[in-house]
Order: sequence, then structure tokens, then C-alpha cells
Amino acid sequence: MRLILCLGICLTLFSGLRAQDKTAEEDQDKYRALATFAGVLEMIHNRYIDSDKASYERLIRAAIKGMLQDLDHYTGYENREEHRESVRVLGGETVGVGLVVNKKHDSPLEIITPLEASPAEAAGLRPGSFILKINDTDTAKISLRDCLKLIQGKPDTTVKLMIRYKDEAPYEVTLPRKNIAYSSIPPHGIKTIGDDIGYVRIMVFNSHTAADFDRAMRKLNSSGVKSLIIDLRNNPGGLLNSAVDLASRFLKPDSVILYTSSRDSEAPEAITSRDTPKGVAAELPVVVLVNELSASASEIFTGALMDNGRAVSVGARTFGKATVQNIQELPDGSAIRLTIGRYLTPSRKPIQGIGIAPNEEILVPQTEKNAFYSQLAVYPGVVKPDSPNAVTDTALARAIEKLKQTPP
Repeated sequence: MRLILCLGICLTLFSGLRAQDKTAEEDQDKYRALATFAGVLEMIHNRYIDSDKASYERLIRAAIKGMLQDLDHYTGYENREEHRESVRVLGGETVGVGLVVNKKHDSPLEIITPLEASPAEAAGLRPGSFILKINDTDTAKISLRDCLKLIQGKPDTTVKLMIRYKDEAPYEVTLPRKNIAYSSIPPHGIKTIGDDIGYVRIMVFNSHTAADFDRAMRKLNSSGVKSLIIDLRNNPGGLLNSAVDLASRFLKPDSVILYTSSRDSEAPEAITSRDTPKGVAAELPVVVLVNELSASASEIFTGALMDNGRAVSVGARTFGKATVQNIQELPDGSAIRLTIGRYLTPSRKPIQGIGIAPNEEILVPQTEKNAFYSQLAVYPGVVKPDSPNAVTDTALARAIEKLKQTPP
């Protein structure tokens, strides 16, 4: 027993010494790197030809930006004004021209949809159009965030956009920037299809989404709906808490909504549904519509309802954005967005870079996509509008068919 005890103590001390050595080595690496950084900082501060561009504050801010942008697409730095605007957007307000946009690497900025009653809608900008230039800046050469910075600005100023729709000739339009308050569920995105199928189109997950959804359901319940379609197509996501709040209205308390994996935990941690008095009736059949532009919070909500057997999904595989961003405000009012984890569905399936495959895949033909995106913005919940060149919303038609086949 003494021999075993002594051996155990020796092994513990040896492990402790190895851990200390590793920590000491990491500290040395850190101090060497900091010494190099400090040396470069001093050299630039003391010798750069334009001293006003080489203040410590400006150089440190640039260094922070550089560190973050070298990590991943969703990590970044926001100055004080940009951070204030981010807070406003997540709260359902913004200053801009009223566009929901998307951008792929090295491609121009794409218009997903104009917001209702916005300068962009008044100018007739159509979903599926590309913004080639913003004030003469080529959008293909800059990031999505930089595009947004150029479009946004002070109220009652203007921004010039060069637009191309399909194969038509590009044209320029100058739009006024306005204070825009928007609902995550537009008024024309709530309707009854047929006699008893409710339809709700959710544009984004912001701080008002759950309350907007509750109002929508009060309206639909008064119409006596017996099933529900939730349309998340072209929804780019938003707040995690908003997705959790909405999913909680469909699931039993303490149901797993998602898992998060991070460096701080050895195993993925579960985020579960909350007990809410505003729950949707458990017997109400639900179909969720998704497509390749349904991302982030949209994917969390969809995965939660699918894996818990609460809904089926119809449409195209989702975007595949499932990273956790922590927003940390700095003392000067600026902020950093740092990726600290990844989401997994309740069945522990990864989403990042993969997306969620719907229960039933129905794709929009490539030749019809631009027309369909335009149509979806104007006529949500309509299988085929009575308008020139209308296309059939095949996924919506299939969702209606499935709900009609579902026994009450």
C-alpha cells in the first residue's frame, strides 16, 4: 500500500510538473509574441510618416480588426457607431434603404427582398437583383459587412446603387436613407389558406419575433385554423434567444432545442425549451418551409421541431450557418463578435457548412429562382398569384397537400 501510495504521489507530481512546464512554455510563446507586437507598434508609432495615422489608439484598433478578420467570416470588430447600429437592427430598427441582402464570396451583393414601405420597395427594387456598386464601390470585392456599412448611414442622406436584374442592362438608382422599423412578420405574411390552414412568414429572428408570432397566432386562432405552415424561406436568422423562445412555443418544457460545442466544455451542452403560457396546441400539425437561404436561427428552429417530431419540413437544404457569436462590448463603446462555439441539432447532427436536409426536398428550378424570390416577397402564402409571369410555389402547394392529408 505504501509503494502504491508513493507511486501515485510521484505520478501526480510528475503530471503536475508536466502541466507546469506546458504552461511555462505557453507563457514564453505569449511573451515572445507580445514583444514582437510591441516592437512593431513602437516602430510604426515613432517612424510612420503621417503621425496622425499612427496614434496608439488607431494602431491598436487596426490590430484588433486584423486579429479578428483573420479567424472566420463571422468574427469581427465594430466601432461604436457600427455596434449601435447592430443593436438597433436586432431590436427591429435600422437606418438604411430597407433591404434584406446576402453575399457569396467574390460575388456582388444580392437582394433577397425589400422591406415593406421602405425606400427600396418604393424604388421597385426586385428580389434576385444584384447590387453591383454602392457609391462607385464594387460590391464583389468587399465583404458583406462592408457593403452594409456603405448602404447604411445618417437619416435623410442618400446612397447610389448600381442594380442589375437578370440579364437586363444595369441601371443606377439613388435612394434616401430613412429610420426603418420593421416587423419580423409582415402584415401580409399572416393569412388563412383555404378554410383552416394557417400561414405565417417569418422574415428574421429579432427581439420582437416571439411577440409578433403570438399576435399572428391570436389572429389565426380566431379564424379556427386546424394546422399551420411556418415559412422560413430566405430568412437569414438573427438572435439565438429568439429562436429558442419561438421553438419553446411548440415543444414540451425541457425539450432539447440544440446543443452547443465549445472549448470551455468537454461535451456539448444542451439548451432546452422554456415553459411558456403562450404555447401552440400540441395537436396542431405543423409544416416548416425552408430553402438554401434559411440560415442560423432559422436552422436552429427547424432542427428543433424536426428532431423532436413536432413538425416536418419541405423545401431545399438550408444554408449551413451554425456558429455561436459572443458580442463583447469594449470600454470605448466598440465591440467584438467572436465565434466561441458551434450548434448541433437535438439529435447532435452538425449544421455548419452542411445545412439541414428537409423531410421532403422540393427545389425551385434555377431559371425560376429570381422570379420566385420576387413573388414570395409580394405574395407570401399564395401558391400561384393571378399576375403576369407568375410561377407556382411548389413547396407551398406540397405543404398544403400534406396538411390536408393529416388526420385531425
